[in-house]
Amino acid sequence: MSTGLLARAQALAGELTALRRSLHQEPELSYQERDTQLFLRQRLEAAGFTCRVVADTGLLAFPPATARGRAGPVVALRAELDALPIHEANEVSYRSRRDGVMHACGHDAHMTMVFGAGQLLASLAESLPGSFVLLFQPAEEVPPGGARRVLDEGVLAEAGVEAIFGLHVDTRYPSGSILLRKGPLMAASDRFRLTVIGKGGHAGYPHLAVDAVVIAAQIVLGLQAIVARRLDPMEPGVVSIGRIEGGTADNILPERVTLSGTLRSHSSDVRRQLPEWIREIATGIASGAGARVEFEYLPGHPGLSNDPAVIDFLAEALASDFDTGQIIELTRPIMGGEDFAHYLEVMPGAFLRLGVRNEAGGIVHPIHSPRFNLDESALPVGAAALAIAARAWLTRSAAG
Repeated sequence: MSTGLLARAQALAGELTALRRSLHQEPELSYQERDTQLFLRQRLEAAGFTCRVVADTGLLAFPPATARGRAGPVVALRAELDALPIHEANEVSYRSRRDGVMHACGHDAHMTMVFGAGQLLASLAESLPGSFVLLFQPAEEVPPGGARRVLDEGVLAEAGVEAIFGLHVDTRYPSGSILLRKGPLMAASDRFRLTVIGKGGHAGYPHLAVDAVVIAAQIVLGLQAIVARRLDPMEPGVVSIGRIEGGTADNILPERVTLSGTLRSHSSDVRRQLPEWIREIATGIASGAGARVEFEYLPGHPGLSNDPAVIDFLAEALASDFDTGQIIELTRPIMGGEDFAHYLEVMPGAFLRLGVRNEAGGIVHPIHSPRFNLDESALPVGAAALAIAARAWLTRSAAG
């Protein structure tokens, strides 16, 4: 039997699209989201919510029923506020107004859908067997992430939150599809910094120097053998170099070159082994060329895993409003990282993916691309899915 929440969400489509575009035009980097925080606070308070600042630039929003002390279980819906240091390449009327900053990961849509879900649930507040809060978390893009800070502040525990739900847009799947996966969904996301220290000199006399550039290049190639030759072929893993820094002029061989990269894994054993292998390979290559290395490992987000029982429960709840073909079970995990994993380590909940691909509209580019965009017709779908998840959880929890 339908909850009617999808139909209600569709009626909000115009408002949700306008909200997402407003957020998209004014992106802010991690822990700089003060304009976003103020904008959301004004919208939330106008809708009757009471807001509390969390993690400096985030918000926890309580609906009117909760503000009056409504008893019962509490569920949280979470979105992220921060954008990325990317110059937007889309030629759209609502493109970013802030040069070099862009919502290229869909966080503008996530905020919009959580806001919409809050409106839907607030309209049912008197009949809900409990209540909910909306968490607008800063700094998902910068490890260790805003989620850890929110948890450390204890605001969710103070609010009595017993479960949490969130989602992420995905341009690989048709717009409006809801993607579920039991068990491992997203990878542990760690970083490393490796500095090659050679001997600087004149580029015309390379035999009098120890060329850190050439050694760094050899290390980059050598690290590719980790996944290809050291890792069990059945185990997912990624070692990627995202930045190379070194040198001051084209005729000077620099003394130092720094490589920065990311590590992705699902297995705890693989997560432990990857930095050990990097250090071993880099040290061997450098010492063989008369150089040395300094290695720094920077742990990030843990892997995100959905409880199979919660996903089964969620699939049944969503089936009340969505067609069977609209709900897709993912068969493989994703190598992207997500600090929502921190919440699932301390409370039940689930993380979903929402398809936003529209080939006819040219919406096919991946997240973190300067041409990333999303099909806005999926916004009501995501809002409804979150509201249905929260309502179903409260109903089950209240029933014992």
